[in-house]
Amino acid sequence: MKYLFLLIIGFLGFYAYSNFSSTPKNDFDPTDSKMLFKHLINGGEVSTSEVITASVSTAKFFCNDASYQVVGGHTVASCHDKLKSFETACTQRIFPDKNKIYSDKDEVSNLFKRFVSCVGT
Repeated sequence: MKYLFLLIIGFLGFYAYSNFSSTPKNDFDPTDSKMLFKHLINGGEVSTSEVITASVSTAKFFCNDASYQVVGGHTVASCHDKLKSFETACTQRIFPDKNKIYSDKDEVSNLFKRFVSCVGT
């Protein structure tokens, strides 16, 4: 009985530690760039990985817009091929510090523009 009690206490302690002691997560979907910028405007901070996720998502959005691609002289398929080819290199070049936290929306906006330009979407 004593061991069962200790096992339950240990399980509850682990559960509490894993669910309540971690860093609070942002309350937005990092693939949605509008929500990311709204979070920044409201005084929030975002991590480099969240900015990268939103940048890639934005580039994919542009790739999937057939009329946008036609105006640029490309196809949806060629845009996705180019994105796939350049994504890693552009991510490393534009986001060298993977641990940086951003709070300035203008800085994040500039990173978005540089990434989309780099991957050629």
